[in-house]
Amino acid sequence: MSTPGSEPNKVFPLGGVVKQRRHELSMNQAELAERAGISQSFLSQIERGQIELPRGRDERRKLAEALRMGHLELLMAAGIVDHGDLPSAAGPYVIASPTQVKLDQLPPESRRAVEKFIDEIWRANAANAANASKAAKPPARSTRDRARRRLTLRRASAPI
Repeated sequence: MSTPGSEPNKVFPLGGVVKQRRHELSMNQAELAERAGISQSFLSQIERGQIELPRGRDERRKLAEALRMGHLELLMAAGIVDHGDLPSAAGPYVIASPTQVKLDQLPPESRRAVEKFIDEIWRANAANAANASKAAKPPARSTRDRARRRLTLRRASAPI
């Protein structure tokens, strides 16, 4: 009998990756299963290669996080996703954030207004950072101030 996401008599590579990474992190199956929010028996099936990968994206993401890996990093390590299959920033496809998707759906004039607002915030933050670094520096001393300080230090260190 095969379980969902598995094929009879086939061993899936994700299991070896998960098991190796679990050992690197010095975790037992119970600890990893708890951190990933899956049952220990389900994790055992994954590690034995009986299941290609958890069906739910959230389960895969939680498993990757529990292994201290990125979701795509886990899938690439298991050979499920090839690096060449991923969209590149130079190619016609780019992975967009939900905010970017919403921004792209706005009419052009609204999009320009949002972009202008973001630019203003960015410039204000850059100016604040520059002012903060200036404020952190001690004020420059004049030649007269430096001479007075040296004289005061000499008098203080002179024998009585």
